Amino acid sequence: MSKVIYFFNKEKDAYNIWDTINKGEIYGFDFSKNLPEKITAICKGKKFEEVKSKIYEFNNNLYNSELPEKIAKSVNELWSSIENAFLYKLKEITSKDIFPGDVMGYLTSVSRCPYDPKKRTFMISLYSNPLAILQSSAHEIFHMQFHHYFFEEVEKKVGKEKAHDIKESVTVLLNLECKNILLVKDKGYESHKSLREHIEKIWLQKKDFNFLLNSCINYILKNERGLNKNEKSN
Repeated sequence: MSKVIYFFNKEKDAYNIWDTINKGEIYGFDFSKNLPEKITAICKGKKFEEVKSKIYEFNNNLYNSELPEKIAKSVNELWSSIENAFLYKLKEITSKDIFPGDVMGYLTSVSRCPYDPKKRTFMISLYSNPLAILQSSAHEIFHMQFHHYFFEEVEKKVGKEKAHDIKESVTVLLNLECKNILLVKDKGYESHKSLREHIEKIWLQKKDFNFLLNSCINYILKNERGLNKNEKSN
């Protein structure tokens, strides 16, 4: 990876607002509940192009302000101060070179921050404090590293949904290996609590990422067998 570059783009923000409202729950959490009822009513069940101008109007003060771009500039400076140290640790954790190409980080006005590993883009909340922005950025870059090197093989063994569960859960390693770089903890989703605890336990026993992934795969398959057995007995 060459570097992360942060921007604010009103169309991408408007799309994220619309998509968040129409997306539904993600890992058991509905991000749209954090949005005002007025904007939810505008977007719900509509196509983006139908409501884009209305979203612009709703966020008129934000979109006409110079502050988002100034914040993006500050975030660029902030991230550059820890970038090399973080990438070194990520390379050490995964035992892989950092994936190639620049990454675009877009600031957004909502709490849902999607990423796209193919386009090398992610979003971070415009309203997060600086330390949370650094943590969120590291979290998303870890996802991209996982997709580049590991996702396909993990998916073959446990399926797409469970591969995403593992991808989301391994970011708990940031709390163990990057606590001197990232001063905000990676919390994860409540639905991944047990898997994240398993990952912490295994990592403290043996710091080998491939060994860890195999352990996660076995952990998931074992739990699935247990669930299937219980279902058949009921």
